[in-house]
Amino acid sequence: MRRPRTQMARRSAVLAVVLAVVLLATAAAASARTASGIWLAGDMETHTNLTDGNLSQVEVDHQGFGVYGLNYLANSEPGGTSAADPTAVPFVLPVWRWVTLANYSFPIIADQREEFPQQSVFQGLLWNAPNHEQVNVGMVGGGNEPSGVSNFEYRFDTKDTDLSRANEGTKAVTHVDTITTIIADAPAGAAEAGTTATITTTTDHNLTVGNSVTIAGVAVDGYNGTFTVTGVPTATTFTYTAASAGLAASGGGTMATKITVTDVPAGPFSKLNANAAASAGVDNTITGVQYLEDLFGTQAYAIVAHPSMNNLWHVGDFRQMNDAAPDVAFGMQAIPGRQSDYARGGYGSYINADGTVGTAATADAAMTAKARTYGGADYMTAQVGGVWDSLLGEGRHFWIFNDSEFYKYSKSFKDAAGNTIGIQYFGFYPGQYNKTWTFAANNTPSAVLGGMRSGDSFVTTGDLVDGLKYTITSGNKTATMGQDFQARPGQAVTITISIHSPKQNQNGDKPNVNHVDLIVGNVTGAIPASSPDYATKATNQSTRVLKTFTSRNWKTGKDGWKTMTVSVRASNNMYFRLRGTNLAANTPDQTDAQGNPLVDTLTYAPIPNPVDGGATMTPAVNSPDLAWADLWFYSNPIFLTTGTTAR
Repeated sequence: MRRPRTQMARRSAVLAVVLAVVLLATAAAASARTASGIWLAGDMETHTNLTDGNLSQVEVDHQGFGVYGLNYLANSEPGGTSAADPTAVPFVLPVWRWVTLANYSFPIIADQREEFPQQSVFQGLLWNAPNHEQVNVGMVGGGNEPSGVSNFEYRFDTKDTDLSRANEGTKAVTHVDTITTIIADAPAGAAEAGTTATITTTTDHNLTVGNSVTIAGVAVDGYNGTFTVTGVPTATTFTYTAASAGLAASGGGTMATKITVTDVPAGPFSKLNANAAASAGVDNTITGVQYLEDLFGTQAYAIVAHPSMNNLWHVGDFRQMNDAAPDVAFGMQAIPGRQSDYARGGYGSYINADGTVGTAATADAAMTAKARTYGGADYMTAQVGGVWDSLLGEGRHFWIFNDSEFYKYSKSFKDAAGNTIGIQYFGFYPGQYNKTWTFAANNTPSAVLGGMRSGDSFVTTGDLVDGLKYTITSGNKTATMGQDFQARPGQAVTITISIHSPKQNQNGDKPNVNHVDLIVGNVTGAIPASSPDYATKATNQSTRVLKTFTSRNWKTGKDGWKTMTVSVRASNNMYFRLRGTNLAANTPDQTDAQGNPLVDTLTYAPIPNPVDGGATMTPAVNSPDLAWADLWFYSNPIFLTTGTTAR
C-alpha cells in the first residue's frame, strides 16, 4: 500500500488544488442528471463553540462551503447545555440548549443563509435519544424555525433536565376536513316555510348553529348554494335562510361542511425524555419521532447517528421508528464522521457479552467487533447481509447517509518551551473527507430534504467518486436509487452503473476505484410487529455480491466516466445496491479475499503520550493518512418488484 505524503506537503497541495477540485466535482455530479434537478454534496452534522466544537458557525460554514465545496450543511450538535457562547466566551453558568438553539444558534444560521444564498443551511439538533444514542433531527420551513427544534430539545432530549417551561402548555395540532352527508329524497328532504329552509339528512349531520354548509344537487335549485346554519332541531335536520320564498318541497342531493379535526390535542408542556426500563414498555424515542411525524410530517427528519458505536441501537428500534414516523425516520449514518479520530469514527467502546459498555478487560470480542468500523463504515452497513440488508429485505425505504460530525480538527501537544511535539487528530472539516451526494429538485432546504427522503443519494469518503449514474432499465422504463422498478416475472432488465472520480481529491491525491460490487438481496415483505423477528431479525441471508466489476470489465469514456452493465432476470422481488473501494481484495489488514472491508483494528493501538514523555499511553495511532489511504462509496438501493416472493 502506498505511503501517503506528510501533512505539510499534503496541505500545500490541497490549498493549490481545492478550487479546481470543487469545480470538477460539481460538474461531474451535475452531468449525471440535470433534467429535473441537480446533484448536491452535503453534511448534516457539524458542531461549533456552543457545545463541544472549537470553531464558530461562521468558520464551520466557511470550511464547508468556501473551502470544500459543499452545497448544503446542517448545524447539528448535542442537546443538554451550552458552556460557551458562539464566540467561545464561557457562560457564567451553563445555558440550556433549547435557549441557545433559539437565541444564539438560529440567528447565526439565518445570517449565514444570507451570506451563502446559493447553499442550504439547516438548523438541526444532535438529539440524545432516550434509551438509545444520538439522532440528527431538524425541521425546515419558516414557520417551524427556531421554535420547532428548540421545543423538541426541551421535551425529548435526555440530557435536558430543565423544568422551567412546565406551565406553558402545547397547542393542539389540527387540520380541516370536508364531510358530505346525503339529503333525504323528495318530498321529505327539503321544505320551506317563508324563507326558512329545512333540510333532512339520511344520517347525523354533526352541525351546530353558525356552521357554513353547501347544498348541491337538490331537484329544486333554490335550495342549492352555500348558507349559514340558523337552527338544528334534530340530529338529522337543520335550517337556514333561503334566498327566496315559495320553494316547493323537494329532496335528494348532498350537504357538505368543513370540520376541524384534532390530530394532537392541547396538553401540558411535559418532559418525555426519560430512559424508561424495557419492562415498562415505553420508549420515548418512538414517542419523539411520532411527535415529529404528527407536527411536521415531511418537513422534519430524524436520522440515526453512528448507530453501532455503543451498541445502543438495534434492528427492532429502526423498524419501530420507521413504522411510527415513515416521513421522518427514514435512515441512518452509513459512514460516521470523526474518521481521523483516535478510534476511527470514534468507535472505541468495548462491549460486554450482555451488550453493555465495558472495558478492554471485560469486553466480549464478538460483541465489540460489532461496535467497530469496517473501512470507515458502520458495521450495520458494511456487513453484506447485515442489519441494513435485513431492513431492505422487508422493502423498507430506509436510506444511508454520511456526515463529518466535525467538532475539531486536531490538538497539538507542546513541550515546556512551547514546541509542538505531537498532534492528536479528531476529524475532518465538513466536505473534506465525508460527503453525501443527494439529487434534489433545487438547492433549498425543503428540496434537499425531499431528495434525502427519496433515497436518490450515495455516500463517499475521500472523493473516491464524485458522480454516480445507477439505473435499472427495460424498454422505455427506468428506475434509479430509492425507486421501485416494476417488472414481469422472468423479464430481462439491464443494470447500468457509471462512476466518475475527480482528478484530485482534497488530499491532493488522484482517487482510483479498484472495484465495484453489485449487491443483491431478496425482498420478502414487512415483518409484523407481533412477530418475534420484528425486534431481533438482523440478517438477510439471501444478500450476496452478484458481480464485481474492475477495470477489466468496465469501459472508460473520454470524459472519465467508467461504465459497467449487467443483465438480470426479474425472478422475484429484490433490491440492488452498490459499494466500491480504492483497495484491492486481500489488502493486508484492510480487505478479505472477496474484497469485503475488515474491521479497522489498525486504528486502536496506543502510542506514548508526548505530554508526559511516554509515562501514559494515548490511543492515537489513527490519523488523516490512514483514512486517506482507505476510501469507499456506497449507494442506496433500487428495488425490483415482480409481485413474486422468493422461496
